[in-house]
Amino acid sequence: MLKASASRSAAFFAGTPNGPAAGPDRNVMTPIRSGFSWAAASPEYSDSIDAMANATNDGSARIMWVFLQCGFLVSNAPATAATFDLGTSIQAAHRVPTVRYNRTWWFSRRPLPHQRPPVPIVKILALDCSTEMCSAALWIDGAVEQHLELAGQRHSERLLPMVSSLLAAAGIGLRNLDAVAVATGPGTFTGLRIAVSVGQGLAFGADLPVVPVGSLEALAAGADAPRVMACLDARMDQVYFAAYRRVESGLEEVTAPALAAPEHLPALPAGSEWTGAGNGFDRFAPRLACAWPGLARWIPGVVPEARHVASIAAVRLAMGRSQAPDQLLPLYVRDRVALTTAER
Repeated sequence: MLKASASRSAAFFAGTPNGPAAGPDRNVMTPIRSGFSWAAASPEYSDSIDAMANATNDGSARIMWVFLQCGFLVSNAPATAATFDLGTSIQAAHRVPTVRYNRTWWFSRRPLPHQRPPVPIVKILALDCSTEMCSAALWIDGAVEQHLELAGQRHSERLLPMVSSLLAAAGIGLRNLDAVAVATGPGTFTGLRIAVSVGQGLAFGADLPVVPVGSLEALAAGADAPRVMACLDARMDQVYFAAYRRVESGLEEVTAPALAAPEHLPALPAGSEWTGAGNGFDRFAPRLACAWPGLARWIPGVVPEARHVASIAAVRLAMGRSQAPDQLLPLYVRDRVALTTAER
C-alpha cells in the first residue's frame, strides 16, 4: 500500500480553500485548475493531468490529488466516492484504465466495501414426508435449521406448523425464499402426495421455483460413507433401493431408484466398501445380507431428512436445475398399493 507523508501532506492540505498551497519545491505539487476539476502535479506532468481533467469534465467526476513521498497519485473519482485517509491510502469507486507516466501512477479503482453489490443469500425451504418421519428445514446460505419428528400418519397435521415455526424463527416470509425443495420419492404414497402438494401450494402462492430431490439420494446424503446403497421399506415384502457414490460436487447416482423383493435384488455395483443405509435394512437385514454379501456394513437409523434435501437442492438451484411448481410430481416407482388376492 502506498503511504503518504503525514507531515508534508498535512501542510499541503492547509493551503488555499480551492486546493493545496503551491510551493517552490518541484517535489511539492502545484495546483492546476481545469474547468471545475482540480488537479495537482509537478509542472512537468501538467499536460497529462489537464488531458485527464478535460476527458472527465462531465459534471460527475473530479480529479483528486494526493501528495506521496514517492511521487504523487492522480485519481479520477466522484467527489462522494473518494476518501483520503491521511498517511494511509486513497480508495475510490468505479474502475478506470491503468496508465503509468514516469513517477505518476493512475490506478484502476475498486468499489468501496459499502458500495459493492451485496452477495445474494440463498434461502431454501425443504420438505420430506417419504417415511414415517416428517421433517422441514430452512437453508439460509449454508446454515440450516430443521424440525424432525415421528409423525406416523400425521404428516398433514405436522408439516405446515413446522414450516411456520421455521419461518417465524428466521424472521422471514415465504416471498423472501429463493426456492422450495421437496423429497419426491420413492416412499410412502400418502406422505409423498402431502409433501408435493404442500410444496406446490407454497411455491405457487409465493411465486417460487421448486427443486425436486429423490428420497433415496437424501437418505444417502445422511450416511457418512463414500459409497452408499440406500434402501427403504416399500411394504408388500419389497424394498426401494438405489446406489450413490460421493464425488467432489456431491452425490453421483450409480444405480437408479428401483423396486424389488430382497431375494431378487441385483448385485452390488462395482467397487469396494459399499455401505447400506435406510429402514429397509432395519426390517430385512438378514435377507439383504444374503442378497449383498459384499456389503461392508450398514448404518441403522438413517432416514431421509429435509436438511439433506435442502443441501442437495442448493447445489441444483445454483446450477439452474429448478422447475415450475406445476411440474413437480411424486416419484412412486411402484404404481400399485396392494397385492392381489392371488398374490397374497
